[in-house]
Amino acid sequence: MKAVIAGLLLAVTTCVAAIPVESRLERQLKFWQKRLGLEEWSLSLRVVRQGQIDPNAWGTAEWFPETKTGVISVLDPRDYNLKGAFLRLDMECTIVHELVHIQVSPLRADDAAVISSRGELRRRRWDLSLNVAGAEDMSKRLGEARWIRTTAIRVRPGHVGQFEELSKLVNEATNKRDPGRAVTVTQSVAGQTGTTFYATSLSATLGGFDTKGPSLKEALGEEGYAKYRTLSAEAVLGTETMISRFLPDLSNPTEAVVNVSRDFWTPKGEVIAARANKRKKANEKP
Repeated sequence: MKAVIAGLLLAVTTCVAAIPVESRLERQLKFWQKRLGLEEWSLSLRVVRQGQIDPNAWGTAEWFPETKTGVISVLDPRDYNLKGAFLRLDMECTIVHELVHIQVSPLRADDAAVISSRGELRRRRWDLSLNVAGAEDMSKRLGEARWIRTTAIRVRPGHVGQFEELSKLVNEATNKRDPGRAVTVTQSVAGQTGTTFYATSLSATLGGFDTKGPSLKEALGEEGYAKYRTLSAEAVLGTETMISRFLPDLSNPTEAVVNVSRDFWTPKGEVIAARANKRKKANEKP
């Protein structure tokens, strides 16, 4: 009889311990569904053991576009090699990662209009960003922007600390070369091979990306520039820069961004049609 009671108490204790984890994950799922524009989907969440999913995965997703339903599976904390805040962050990142798969699923690689697609999850590195006061300031800058320039920096394994030092050195030079320039830095969490950082700046015009101040060498001085070259050689595998323009009729901005420039971010029907026609003509073969 004592063994039966002990077994029942163990089962109850296990259930009670599991509820907070699942409740927290459910709240995060609902939050990110709304943030990613997937509110119409009916998605459920389950916590699974490692044996139920790929041994190299932290989560999976199964969805059905016709009915807009799906299930997201997240690895049980007992099978993680992380603890505390790092564990909670990683589990939330897994939910977002799987939601992004669902979000971009209409862009299938076998679509006649799509060559390929890829999803990636990044986290903001406020400690490495420059002249950005926080999320509210970021929303304002984003709402005013029409162009975005991003430089991807691939970092050598084991050299993240040196890259962080290099990033702060570059920020120091940027403040001298282009005072007030805002640069946000993010770090890839999932969907990318190796360690990759992204330095992003926004502008209302293409000309806004031009730097009119002193050169990098002049801004850092001889000693600082020598340190910059050493850190770059030791920490950086390679870089790639891309400039893109925002397409508001294909975007899903937050209300805070929309409020900055509502006419641009929520264009009327005739404006959308005119922009679509312009893009079609630009893509037509001569």
